[in-house]
Amino acid sequence: MAGIAGAQVRPPADSAVTTILRRSDARLIDARVWKRIPLTDDLDLVLAMATPATFQFDSADAQQFWGTQRRLGIFLQERSAAGRVYTLTVADGPDECFMRLLRATVTDTVIACEQEKSEVGPTQKFVYDVRAKRLVSHFTYDPFITYALERTRSGGVWFSTASDEQRTPLIVDFAAARTPQFRLLASAPKPEPLWNLPSTPAPPPFINVSPPFGPSRNFRLVVPTDCSDYHRVIRETLKSGERLHRIPDDACDRIGPWHLEGDRLWFGKTFYAGEGATGTGGFGFFDARTARFTVYSPAELKEWSVAAIHATPDAVWLALHNRGEYGDSSGGILRFDRQTHVFSRIKTELVGSAFAQVGQRLFLAGDWGILEIEADRVVLRFVDRTTDGRLRLAEGTI
Repeated sequence: MAGIAGAQVRPPADSAVTTILRRSDARLIDARVWKRIPLTDDLDLVLAMATPATFQFDSADAQQFWGTQRRLGIFLQERSAAGRVYTLTVADGPDECFMRLLRATVTDTVIACEQEKSEVGPTQKFVYDVRAKRLVSHFTYDPFITYALERTRSGGVWFSTASDEQRTPLIVDFAAARTPQFRLLASAPKPEPLWNLPSTPAPPPFINVSPPFGPSRNFRLVVPTDCSDYHRVIRETLKSGERLHRIPDDACDRIGPWHLEGDRLWFGKTFYAGEGATGTGGFGFFDARTARFTVYSPAELKEWSVAAIHATPDAVWLALHNRGEYGDSSGGILRFDRQTHVFSRIKTELVGSAFAQVGQRLFLAGDWGILEIEADRVVLRFVDRTTDGRLRLAEGTI
């Protein structure tokens, strides 16, 4: 799958599509292919954008904006004969839609619409018949977003999500030993968490964040009340009082997501990157046995905040994002090999929030769905709506 950007000479296959799209409206002066997805042995699905002179493309990212001034074309194109292009639809844009492709298959295409300041618009769904090469249905629905994750004591994973239309959380329940492994539940009792913070608050000026850890269980991640939530420190309780451990050179530490592994608390650094503010990305751990921090700030991470972190015996997984003025954007997922210190990256537009591992499967809950990683297999799942209004858990496009 590829998006082609810029004003460079376009491949003949792209030109065949964009020519048809421009001809659909005399006002359209420029058209570009946004996504090309191999669909069958001989057909590509091509999504292209066209724009009038009054709203020209000004950057590669601008191709992803679909508004009332622009038109989206969805086509089928024969791979061995680029001139054979079949128009499924040419659709006018909504008021505002920064497009994110959630799903593109032989039956349907689903496009999420993001707006400024982390707002969302209706999800656009196009259903088609590939054999007949025609559009069957185009409709919108209120999206389910912000998937939250909790582990259960039974070993499963419980995801919750909601929409503006359905405020009561919808539950995605996963259990590896059950068939089917995934279930959609309209409601369910909240699972008992794996650990609870004590009902008695931490002594001022602190707020407890993590459970106790360390050989004597006398360390906690806390928030000093004179710092913001992300500015967290390690508090060590001693017989003679207490000691605070901070990341070196930070008055208020930018510790974001965290994961306990025995006597180590792994963490990712986070910072706001907007309105002139910035920071340096990184991750590391605090070892309660030595009461010392180890912090990594590799080039792969310096421009990104860590949105979620998970440590296994052989790797540390990091979901990256940019916390900007107009909302968050994804930096993908990094896997840090603990033996070789080599990074590998999984590209995804999902902005993650929490990891959970079940057996060999690693789940990441995020803004638009649930990512499942197992060996080299990566699957996105999200709550979708069918043409007859039913809700289902659908596989998406990474």
